[in-house]
Amino acid sequence: MRARTANERLSRSLLILPVVLLVLVSPSSYGQVTGATLTGTVTDSTGAVIPGVQVSIRNESTAETRSARVDSAGVYSAPNLLPGVYDVTFSAQGFATTVQRGVNLTVGTQQLLNMKLQVGRVNEKVEVSDLPPAVQLTNSTVGGVIGQQTVAQLPLNGRDWTQLATLQPGVDSVGSIQANTGSPDRARRGYGVQMTISGSRPTQNNYRIDGITVNDYSNGGPGSVEGSTLGVDAVQEFSVLTSNYSAEYGRTSGGVVNAVTKPGTNSLHGDIYEFLRNSAFDARNFFDPVQIPAFRRNQFGAALGGPIIKDRTFFFADYEGLRENLGITATVPVPSVAARQGIICSIPQPGPGGCTPHRVTGAFNPDPATGIDKSVLPYLSLWGLPNVPGQEQLGNGDVGMYAFTAAHITSENFGTIRVDHKISPNDNIFATYQADSATSTQPDPANDVLVGNTTGRSYIAIEQTHIFNSQLINSARVGLNRSLHTAQGMHAINALANNVALGESPGADNPQIDVPPYISIQPGLNQIERLNFYQNSYQAYDDVFLTKGIHSLKLGFAFERVQLNAADPAPAGEIAFGTLGDPANNGFLTNDPIVLFAPLPSRPFIHFNFRSSIFGGYVQDDLRLRPTLTLNLGLRYEMSTVPSEIHGHLSALHSPYGQTFADTMVGNSVFSNPTYHNFEPRLGFAWDPSRSGRTSIRGGFAVFDVLPLPYLLGQFATNTAPFTENGTANNLPPGSFPTEAFNILAANAVNNIGLRIPYIEPHPKRNYVMQWNLNVQRELLPNLMGMLAYVGSRGVHMIFRADDINTVLPLNGANPPYLWPATPGTPISPQIGRMDTLIWNNDSYFDGLEAQVEKRMSHGFQVQGSYTWSRAIDGGDGSIASDSFVNSIPSLFFFLPRYRRAPADFNITHNLTVNYLWNIPWRSSWRGPLSLLTRGWQLGGIMQLRSGMPFTPLVGGDPLGLLNSSPFGYPNRITGGACSAPVSPGNPNHYIKTECFTLPMATAPIASLCVPFAPNGVLAPGTCSNLLGNAGRNDIYGPGLVDFDFSVVKDTKIGERLDVQFRAEMFNIFNHVNFNPPLVNNVLFNQDGSMNPAAGALDSTATTSRQVQFALKLIF
Repeated sequence: MRARTANERLSRSLLILPVVLLVLVSPSSYGQVTGATLTGTVTDSTGAVIPGVQVSIRNESTAETRSARVDSAGVYSAPNLLPGVYDVTFSAQGFATTVQRGVNLTVGTQQLLNMKLQVGRVNEKVEVSDLPPAVQLTNSTVGGVIGQQTVAQLPLNGRDWTQLATLQPGVDSVGSIQANTGSPDRARRGYGVQMTISGSRPTQNNYRIDGITVNDYSNGGPGSVEGSTLGVDAVQEFSVLTSNYSAEYGRTSGGVVNAVTKPGTNSLHGDIYEFLRNSAFDARNFFDPVQIPAFRRNQFGAALGGPIIKDRTFFFADYEGLRENLGITATVPVPSVAARQGIICSIPQPGPGGCTPHRVTGAFNPDPATGIDKSVLPYLSLWGLPNVPGQEQLGNGDVGMYAFTAAHITSENFGTIRVDHKISPNDNIFATYQADSATSTQPDPANDVLVGNTTGRSYIAIEQTHIFNSQLINSARVGLNRSLHTAQGMHAINALANNVALGESPGADNPQIDVPPYISIQPGLNQIERLNFYQNSYQAYDDVFLTKGIHSLKLGFAFERVQLNAADPAPAGEIAFGTLGDPANNGFLTNDPIVLFAPLPSRPFIHFNFRSSIFGGYVQDDLRLRPTLTLNLGLRYEMSTVPSEIHGHLSALHSPYGQTFADTMVGNSVFSNPTYHNFEPRLGFAWDPSRSGRTSIRGGFAVFDVLPLPYLLGQFATNTAPFTENGTANNLPPGSFPTEAFNILAANAVNNIGLRIPYIEPHPKRNYVMQWNLNVQRELLPNLMGMLAYVGSRGVHMIFRADDINTVLPLNGANPPYLWPATPGTPISPQIGRMDTLIWNNDSYFDGLEAQVEKRMSHGFQVQGSYTWSRAIDGGDGSIASDSFVNSIPSLFFFLPRYRRAPADFNITHNLTVNYLWNIPWRSSWRGPLSLLTRGWQLGGIMQLRSGMPFTPLVGGDPLGLLNSSPFGYPNRITGGACSAPVSPGNPNHYIKTECFTLPMATAPIASLCVPFAPNGVLAPGTCSNLLGNAGRNDIYGPGLVDFDFSVVKDTKIGERLDVQFRAEMFNIFNHVNFNPPLVNNVLFNQDGSMNPAAGALDSTATTSRQVQFALKLIF
């Protein structure tokens, strides 16, 4: 019944759509997805409009000419022009012909070019060379364009053009992504640059090339296993839309990165190049050993473009290859040598809760020599031995730091081909094909297994434009976007990782082993090979441009079919312990596990095949009420079908509470469609109060929807009963690791107890984002523009994603203080195992103040500076994964939405970027060798200064007794005095002031219900282990970032056609150490209340040390 009702509603919505398009024909705005619009008013010297003027717009590179005619209101408009430089000619009887040269039209923009004609004969010619101001006078979109020269000339580490989007205000890269590109966690989240735009999640952005969406299988930006996006020589330019963009843009509620590839021209042009990197030129990273790990990178390629038939058919082709052998250094916490010998607290700790050295006791089956449980002993060798000088033993001596160097070897091939053809004076077509394939190998985070990853992406775009007349144009576009990832274990670095005797079930390799605060041991060699994602996206668009009087109308339709095939098993399972050796707190050395998650060996392995369709339609009008006032009025309707699995392999529970296997819903109707009423108004204005064209006051309000697409299900729906059998066993008895724990799990699974089944909110509400802005642009000097803006947004019914909500609830429900049962409690559905969840009960808030100064290239110099102050707040950032970033918490409390509210994981308060290019002047009178040496020099650079990202101090293990797969606890935070700032920015070994945090303390009303901590077996009176501390989510900020990238370029002309270019690029030229927040050492206390010996120490860097890149290019 539910499926039939949904189909009826879908049919009704599809019938409504064309009615909406016909009734609401009012509206075009900020521009086109692939083209640009030139518009303006033509007047005489008195300011009176001149109807009937012929406007000829000629592309300097291809000689393509578009004609327009000035209407009775004095307005002309030419939409969907190929980005490039144009000469614009105005001619009318009784007036001199006027030519404006060098008009640069950029992707997705609407350029205003007003013209005053002088009385005279038509054969008289007046040439205008002064360019119009760059102030936006016709639209309210907040954004910017990264031009061809900026893309080609600024220094780029990895030659990833998408990095340049962060030059715009309101755009930040998320520094706390999974940095290890060889890890499954990074693979699941995608390999492209993760960016937050105006406070949005990275999965809310839309990346387009030639009008085709190229988001990957995770709905993130395009990228390869190298972690970057090649194509600098293939991209002509791109725009970044950050707020209030027009109704033609759908599928997104964050920002739009809108790129166009280079077309061919009437002249044959191209280049051949190679970029070289070598560790011999690099500085030592803070965590590197004395000898810098070896690094070799070669990036090479060639591009060629030109005419096939002059003035009619053009081509462009590009190839880029990358070969890299990157030496990496990783430093991770491991058990100390003393701990491996069964000696706990080998460094005595004084004071309350301190400890003295002692032998491990309480093991289930102790080894006579060490006291460690005999079943546990072999697994200790899966952790490397401490080897960092001075850090072999930290704190109480249980932890040491293990550093290893390894090779990250990458091979990548990237190519583009584009053909443009003029079918007739009124018909043009272009087609683009782009493909990238990359393979990579590197060790897992514990250096046990060498992991191989392969990524691929390709897209096809075909667009045909037909000109009915100067006022009516149609553009039709189709495309295909494909992305994929596969992984496999290559070989065992540590022989034990290939030892099936260490598996928890017959024939299985070792499981993942979690023992806080140590690095988790990853699954064994043969358990990695099935992490696969394949996505196809078929797309079709049609856009109609109609100019009529003061209306610039645009309306269109969009369709996309998404196919995501996924296999993401947890093949070897995961077992968790609370401490290293405390028998009273789930010690690893004593073999006292908390919980096991594992598949049954007999389970079937299947690929899941998710499908969804997107339908969108829009109308848009840029209404020029007066020459100084334009209204942008738009409405978009966009809905999607609920993701389905082609074999019906979807399951979910009715409710999170009191569920059994019998309550499982199976099939493609596990949740209803919230998108049927997705009407999205897009409103704005642009006003020139000075009537000079040098000032613009703009503002707007818009609504954008977050569609429930297949990427939401590709992560956790692949491991759920009854289609696959993954079980959970908690409250495990001592001595049950490894095999008895699995036997308990398997026995439960036979009775359908403890199986992994998700909870998806059955009737989600519409998930949408409201955006608003008010900004002022002003031409300060010729070619110099300034902008001040306020940008805000609010996300409503945002997705809340958690790894496991099947947890024990606090005694007093949603009312503080949050106190859990003193004895082991009962999860909300005790017969269910892990319960992944999607709930639409999250909200987000963003406020940003933005300032920008930009000088266009003139007199050989261009510069842009952008500053953003912002605040992003939400109740969790998970969508593709619950812990999208390494500073995320996998399973925040679903039942406490207000308590989750805090700064977003990607919140950055201050961000300043400056970029520049300077062509150093030279004396034209110099000749010979002096001229050769002094001409053709260029300096370029990018500077970024930003504040740190937030993170959360934690108590490790499961101090509250949550009994789920990702437990945690908060400590108490001391405020005031020396603890008003809880960090020491100049002390990387003690960044967190651990003295500013304590264990949660019992208060009189709850003292009788508290269980005191017992650090190292010594009772700590007054503490309360089952109480959630007052230090909350994202309570501390990590170190800021200071980065200067610099380039020196020398161009040498050889004859008329050949230019030899030498480049030297230096990244982090001042070698400033930029640390990440402590992403492992944010665990301040262990489960028993003892201090984590490595607590508060910084453990990784956010940028490289100083690195130097050299390049040679032959340009013709």
